[in-house]
This record gives sequence, structure tokens and C-alpha cells, in this order.
Amino acid sequence: MSSIYGVNERPREDLTARARIRDAAMAQFADRGFSDATIKDIADAAGVSTGLVQHHFGTKDGLRQACDGAAAEVVQRQLDVIDHLDTSVANPDMATLLYDASPLLVRYLIRLLIEGSPVAARLFDEMSAVSERFLTASRPDLFPPGSQKARDGATMMGVMHLGSAVLHEQVSRRMDIDVWAPASAPRLGLVMLDVYLAMADWIASDTGVETRAAVAEYLEQLVPAAEHDQEHDDE
Repeated sequence: MSSIYGVNERPREDLTARARIRDAAMAQFADRGFSDATIKDIADAAGVSTGLVQHHFGTKDGLRQACDGAAAEVVQRQLDVIDHLDTSVANPDMATLLYDASPLLVRYLIRLLIEGSPVAARLFDEMSAVSERFLTASRPDLFPPGSQKARDGATMMGVMHLGSAVLHEQVSRRMDIDVWAPASAPRLGLVMLDVYLAMADWIASDTGVETRAAVAEYLEQLVPAAEHDQEHDDE
């Protein structure tokens, strides 16, 4: 059965029936959603009785809380590793690192992000904080520390890197791969780097510079209009 831990990372104490039930629940929640997954299906997948599931976790909500806690612990460990990397050589693609850690973990996190939860919001905020530190260290001229621009950039970085996991069915179909297969992570990473290179060339071109200026001008026109509308509503 798949585990939320990466290869050779699973602690010895995580080989219990309780851990097996938790991993089966994470797979069911990830594939079917929290509302459609049942205690019986989870028990069947874990090869245990429904009574044993209830003995360890009580209700489905209790089981979900245990899954959330385990996922948060593993992700935090990954983020701590990423955060201590030298930003001049670090691979900022956190999603790729998570793929390497555990496909089950990523699938579960994607379900959390899609359906929404306080745990998902906290994890996304922490991932964005790591991205923000990367951006401000790499290009402080574009992303000044503490600025809204740095916050916006980190948020969009997370969106871009998690997109292939959220849209995994479409990505697998278009690229003729299994997104969750180990060999897919480096392939996706290389494709992403090539896309960044192509986009960087285009952004530096005359067309890219003109497009950027036009979008900035359009935004400047919208912001005063929005402020005017707000003042009118307040009257």
C-alpha cells in the first residue's frame, strides 16, 4: 500500500494497523473526495474491519483530522529542507520535491486544496512564504522584501507549480504519461524550465516589453476607476 512517506523515509513506528488505515483513508479521500468516501470503503482498502477503523479514529471526521495532521507534518519537514537550501542553487519547484516524497501525499494535498480546508490554507501560506524568500533573495530588484509584489509573485509561483498536479488528468492525457509515476517528476521539471526560458526570451523581446507596458497602463486606468466607484458607493 502507498505511504505518505518517501522511499526509505518511513519511520518504523508507522508500520501499524493505524498507519495502514490512515494511508488507505488518504487514498480514498484523494480519489473520491471527503463526502463520497465511506468508512467501509476505507476499511476494505486497508484490509481491516470497520470496527477497527472506529476504534482508532472514531468517526470519519476524526480520521480526516488524523490524515490532515500527518500530511501537514510531512509537508512541513519538506518545507524545512527547502528553506535551508542555498537559494542560488535551489530548485524552487516544491511540487517536484513533493512528487519525489510521495505521490499519495501530493494527491491528498491536491484534494485538500480543491475542496478547501484550514490545513490547506496554512500549507499554501507556508509554501508561499518559502517562495517569497526565494524570490526576494534571487531578484530583490523585482521583488523587494516585504512588498505586495513579492507576496503576489510567491502566490503565482505556487499556482504555476501546483497546476500540473491539480490538472493531473489533463496533463497525463496530453503528455501521455502518468503524472504520479516517479519518472514524470523530472520530465515535468525540465519542461517547466524550458517554458521559463522561452517566456523569459519573449518577455525581454520588444513585443514582450510593449505588452507589459500596455497591461501596466490598463491597470493604472482600472485602479482609479475602482477607487471612484468605491467612493460613490460610500456616499
